[in-house]
Amino acid sequence: MRLVNFPFLVVVFILSLINSNSLYSQDKTSSVANPTQLTLAWDVSNSMSNRNIQAELTYLNDYFSKFQRGQVSLIKFNYRETFRKTYQIENSDWEAISQELIQSTYDGATSFGWMKQEKFTNPTLVFSDAEETWQTDGLPKNIHLTWVNLTEQPKIINENCIVEYKGFVYSEKGPVEGVSVRLKDSERGVVTDSSGFYRIAAKKGDDLIFSHLGSQGKVIKLTDNLQVDLMLEKGTISLKEVTVTEKKRNEETVTTGYGQENKEKIGYAVTTIKGDDITAVETNISSALAGKVAGMNAAVDNGPDMSRVVIRGLKSINLSSSPLIVIDGVPQNRSDTSEEFKDISTRHIDPANIAEITVLRGLAATNRYGSEGGNGVILITTKTNSFNNPNGQSKKSKKKAPEFVEYEAEAPFYLSDLQVLENEEERYEKYLAYKELFGNTADFYINVYRVFKAKNSTHVFDVLSNVAELFGDDVSALNAMAYVLEKNKDFESALQVYEKIKENFPNQAQSLLNLADIQYLNKNYKEAFNQYLVVRNNKNWDSYSLKKQLMNSLKSTVSKDKALLNDGNTPAFTKNGVSIPIRIVLEWSQYDTAFELQFVDPGNNYINIGYTKDSEQYAENRKSNYYTIESVIEEGSPKGLWLANLKLTEETSTPVYFKIQLFKNFGTPNETLETKVIAINQTDVNYNFLKLEY
Repeated sequence: MRLVNFPFLVVVFILSLINSNSLYSQDKTSSVANPTQLTLAWDVSNSMSNRNIQAELTYLNDYFSKFQRGQVSLIKFNYRETFRKTYQIENSDWEAISQELIQSTYDGATSFGWMKQEKFTNPTLVFSDAEETWQTDGLPKNIHLTWVNLTEQPKIINENCIVEYKGFVYSEKGPVEGVSVRLKDSERGVVTDSSGFYRIAAKKGDDLIFSHLGSQGKVIKLTDNLQVDLMLEKGTISLKEVTVTEKKRNEETVTTGYGQENKEKIGYAVTTIKGDDITAVETNISSALAGKVAGMNAAVDNGPDMSRVVIRGLKSINLSSSPLIVIDGVPQNRSDTSEEFKDISTRHIDPANIAEITVLRGLAATNRYGSEGGNGVILITTKTNSFNNPNGQSKKSKKKAPEFVEYEAEAPFYLSDLQVLENEEERYEKYLAYKELFGNTADFYINVYRVFKAKNSTHVFDVLSNVAELFGDDVSALNAMAYVLEKNKDFESALQVYEKIKENFPNQAQSLLNLADIQYLNKNYKEAFNQYLVVRNNKNWDSYSLKKQLMNSLKSTVSKDKALLNDGNTPAFTKNGVSIPIRIVLEWSQYDTAFELQFVDPGNNYINIGYTKDSEQYAENRKSNYYTIESVIEEGSPKGLWLANLKLTEETSTPVYFKIQLFKNFGTPNETLETKVIAINQTDVNYNFLKLEY
C-alpha cells in the first residue's frame, strides 16, 4: 500500500493510543465551530477490518458530548460510497449511529476518488487509515475535511504471557477435521473439529506444528496475531531409507494413465479386463464391463450409451458421476449426468477389437487427467491401435496423435453454494462467511468474482477489488485480476490494475507492455503508441520475440489512428501496416512458470514449444522480465481445425493464470478479439485450451 500525500489544505490528525488522556483533551470542535450539521465518512474497505473501533467510538463519544443537537450524515465507503443515511441528534444521543458503525461490513479496495463528487459544505470527519489502493489525482482541497486515524492495535505487553491462539485449518475442499495441532517440544496439543477450528494456549514465539495424514507438515512461529489459519498442502511423508535385497523376478506391469508401470510400485489398485475375457456374445462396451469390475454399475441395457456407467464412491462438485472415457489415448466427450443422459460415442468400437480395458479410480490413479478424472477413468485400448501387435489391422498412421484433456475449470466447493443462491444479499452474506476461511488467497476472490459476474451482482467489484487491496505487492495476483477484467471487456478497470503494476514494478518490460496493450484496447492509440516505443527503445530489453511482438503492435496501432499515420514524427517503419489472419498472444501471471506449448495443425502435425527453465526462450524472456508468447497463423497455412494445448512442467504453490488473446484479421478494420482465461495448478496434464477453425 502507498500512503497518499494529502493537499496542504486538508487537516490530518494522526492520533496515538499511548496516552488516552492527552488524546481526547484536544479541542476537536475548534475546526467545526460547534456545528449543527456534521458528516461522518467511515472507511469500510478490507484494510480497515482490524480497526481499533473501541478507540474510535470513545473519540466520537467525547465529540458528541459537545454536539448536542443537529443532523449527522453517515457515509460508508471503500472505493465507492456503499451506505448513506441522515440521523437527527437530540441531547447528544448518537446511539443509532454507533450501532450502525459497529455492524459495518468490511470488503473491497480503498479509493478516495468518490470524494470529488462531494461538495463537503459541512464539517466532515473521515475515519480511515489513509492508505489508498487506487491512486487518484489528489483529494478535494476542502477545509471542512478532518482525517482521523486510530488504526494502531494494542500489542501483547508481556512477551512471556500465555494467551489463547485460535484459527481454522482447511484444504482446497473445505475445512479439515482431525488435524493435530501441538506445541513444539511440548506435550500440549489439540485436534481440529468438524469445522476445522482449533484453540490452544501458547505464548508469542512458540512453534505451532500442524500435521495431518496425506499432507505436508507445517510449522508456524506465533506472533502478536492471535488468529492463525492454515491451508493444508498435499504432500508425502518422508521415511528413513532402507535397503532390501531379494532375488530378481519378472515384473508384472499394468496400464495406468502414464502408460505401462510396475504393478507393485504404483501404490494403488488397477482393474484390468483383457480382450480374451470379453466373450463373443458381448455386443457393446457396457455389456463387456457389466459384472466384471467391483464397485462399478454398468447396466446391460445401456446399449452403446456409456453415460450410465458409474464408478461407485466417486462424484464431482457439478453432480456429474460419469467417468472419463479414454480410447487409445484420446479422451472422449464427457457425459454430464446432472442433466439428461448423453451418449458417449463408443458405438463405433467392436468389442472383439478390444485389446484391454483398464479402470482407474481414486486420486492417485486419476491425477494424470486432473479434474476430468474426478469420477474415475476408463482406458480402452483397441487391437488396431496396439503397435506391439503385428496382426493388428490399422488404417491409421503409426504417428500417434498428441494426447490432451479438455480444459475445465476446477470448481472449489464453496462456489456451488454461491451459485445456487438467487437472492443477492444471501449470496453476499454466504461469501462473507467463506471469506473468513479462504480470504487469504487471491484465487478465492477471482473465483467468487466469476460467480457474481454471471449473476450481475452489484457487489461484483467489491469482491474482485480485494485482490488489489490485499495482494498489491504480488504481481501474479494483480495480473490474474487484470486478466479476468479484460476477459469481461472491463478495460477501464483493467487499466487501473496495470497502472498499479507499473507503479510497483517499473523495471519489468511486461508491466509496460501490458499498459500499452490495454491502452490499445481502450482505443487510446496515441498513449499506446508512446508506451510501445518506450519498451522498444529500452536497450536492456533486447528479446527478439519481444521486438517482433512490438513491431506488430506498433504497426496496427498506427493504422488505426490517422493522426499518427499523418504525423511526420511517427517512424516510417511503423506506417507499413500489418495484416495477420490469426494472431494468438499467450501471457501468464507468474513470470517464472515453466510449461510446454503445443500447436496441432489440421493434418495432425504438431510442434512443441518448450518454455522450460533450460530453454533459450525462457532465459531470453527472464532477462527482460517479459512473459508473453506471440504465435500467428499466416496466409497459406493449412485450412481446418487447429488445436492449442498447454502443460505445466513444474509444481507451483498457487494456480497459474493464462490469458489467451485470439485476434482475427489483426491490424485491419475488421479486427476482432476473443479473450480466454484459464487457471492451472496440475503438472504434466496436456490441457487443450483452444480449438480454432481456419
